[in-house]
Amino acid sequence: MAFFRRPRSYSLYRQDRSRKRVRRLARIAVQLFLVYILVTGLFVRSYLVESAAMHPTFRVGDRIVATPLTYGARLPLVHMRLPGIGEPQRGDVVLVEPPYYRRPNVLLRIADPIVSFVSGQRYQLSEASDVAWQRALVLKRIVGVPGDTIRFTDYTAYIRPEGADAYLPEGAVNARRSYELFISQAPEAHRSGDPFGGNFDELSLGVNEYFVAGDDRSSSLDSRHWGTIPRESLHSRIFLRFYPVGRFGRP
Repeated sequence: MAFFRRPRSYSLYRQDRSRKRVRRLARIAVQLFLVYILVTGLFVRSYLVESAAMHPTFRVGDRIVATPLTYGARLPLVHMRLPGIGEPQRGDVVLVEPPYYRRPNVLLRIADPIVSFVSGQRYQLSEASDVAWQRALVLKRIVGVPGDTIRFTDYTAYIRPEGADAYLPEGAVNARRSYELFISQAPEAHRSGDPFGGNFDELSLGVNEYFVAGDDRSSSLDSRHWGTIPRESLHSRIFLRFYPVGRFGRP
């Protein structure tokens, strides 16, 4: 009954203090979001491995950290690129923007970092699709750089660097640490020159052309299928695996 209700007291001071608290929290959230945009856009970002194309170096479920500083970070939202602090090297593991990817509209590009920030980088609209053709970034290894002539025999890349007379296996000209390739058993009717086959004809890389491939040569979609890529498509270089903890370290 209304007669027994306790009287409610209103305080302009309490209301004003509550509004100030909300504004302060909103201001802190905006500041943290701006810091997040700058850090992930210019310095480091995490990436969840969802494909077996880089097996055995990376497994599905691995979480890794990449930096765009090496090749030149893009300014958030505007996609203007800054100068890099290094040049792409053979053996670098990189996040690549594949040539078949079509960038989303402006609204999605604006919403993407907001969703990524709120979810702690667990979800990103630009990479939310299960369809490989719709992923903004894919994980690959740089095999050839401008000036190289490259061919594949039995899934191994053989490279003749610019000015050299002979082909060398990729491990012999690799600028980074050694890595292991994985080749699964092909069906009996599969020919070496077919897609995902082990052989690839000689190709010379021109200025600003890079050849990338997965470490699982029998299942990776890479430059053997969609051609060379320009330097602008090299998004960032992988430098650390932080999950699972048992395999923590430089890949």
